[in-house]
Amino acid sequence: MVFQLSKFVLAESTAHVEARCVGPAATYPSCRSPTARVHSRYRRRLADLAIAGRRVMIRPMVRRFFYADASCERRIFAE
Repeated sequence: MVFQLSKFVLAESTAHVEARCVGPAATYPSCRSPTARVHSRYRRRLADLAIAGRRVMIRPMVRRFFYADASCERRIFAE
């Protein structure tokens, strides 16, 4: 999975990082088959250790994918 930095804001007390995945497809967790059918997108909110006394907030945009194999239980998964 490759992320591309989309925004970086350095404020007085925080550092905000926004990123998104740039790969054309994702692999299904169980059988490792690729799929490119995007279901939706949403933003996650993560926190990391402080950098130079600033709180770090990481906000990746994550895609959810459809998986069409009828033999698998899970139909939608996140990258």
